[in-house]
Amino acid sequence: MAITQKPMIIDSTKRITWLQQKIAQVIEQDISPYLIFLQRDGRAVVNSRIRKSPDQDVKEIITAWMDKITETEELFTTFSLPKTKLHYEQLATQPAQVVSDLCDFLEIIYEPSMLNYYHHEYHLLGGNSGTQSLVLKAQEQKYSSLVYKLEKRQDYYKEHPPEIKLDLRWQTELSRDTIELFDHLAGEFNQPYKWDVILD
Repeated sequence: MAITQKPMIIDSTKRITWLQQKIAQVIEQDISPYLIFLQRDGRAVVNSRIRKSPDQDVKEIITAWMDKITETEELFTTFSLPKTKLHYEQLATQPAQVVSDLCDFLEIIYEPSMLNYYHHEYHLLGGNSGTQSLVLKAQEQKYSSLVYKLEKRQDYYKEHPPEIKLDLRWQTELSRDTIELFDHLAGEFNQPYKWDVILD
């Protein structure tokens, strides 16, 4: 914070060991961290990983997701400072309400312009390539000199509006065999994360 001169820093890293280290560091500096557990239907996560790594064994992808969620749940349980759970699907379908509630949790003032994610300044250091490509597209004039490699299914992001949009591609992209395997291995495990709204 001393370097950025900002009152708040968001770390969206998913790696548990990194988060544990950073949580300990900020607490040592008398800074109060907040923990947000962003949840998503496991079928959507598995579909995304299959899309990015089509040669990887599907069973391994499913069990890796379960292991990651188990680690994350353990971190959330042992975290003794302010924490909350947030469903991606709820954020995508009710963005204003969810972001407003999140601001209350973080003890900051909600501003409607927060929903205009793609039009604000960002330092694109890593993360989801699709999200980053949308930032670049929304600010095309500013970032016209940058060339960014999109995901293999570029058409999805070419047609994506500059706003939060629910992604339910798993409902049409996952094969029946994969869905059956997921239900067998992780059906019960996925219950807290399951989202069954049907894609039109």
